[in-house]
Amino acid sequence: MKTCATLKEARKGVKLPGGVDAEVNSWGGRETYHWSKHGGYADNVMRKLRDSLRKMRWKQTDHKGFAVPDGSVIGGTDFWSKGGWIISIGESYGGIKWDNSFHVSMSKIEDK
Repeated sequence: MKTCATLKEARKGVKLPGGVDAEVNSWGGRETYHWSKHGGYADNVMRKLRDSLRKMRWKQTDHKGFAVPDGSVIGGTDFWSKGGWIISIGESYGGIKWDNSFHVSMSKIEDK
């Protein structure tokens, strides 16, 4: 599989969320993307993102779920990879919609 050198190449065809909550950083020669939303819902944003990842043949590599024992918060993070890059998609749901939070991050996989 071809490795993408830049964030711009890697995110081609991927419907990453935008707006004021999205940021692209270049720090120490390393490019990253991050988006987050606190409160409310992001169902349409997350569905479009996951659909675009499948269409562009990204592979879901892992899922980590969590829950607070009293049931007040549940959620999880999905990890997708392709071309030397990884995307994490996290969702957390609380008792009311204002307790919900969502995040998406994209970065190059570190060489070991």
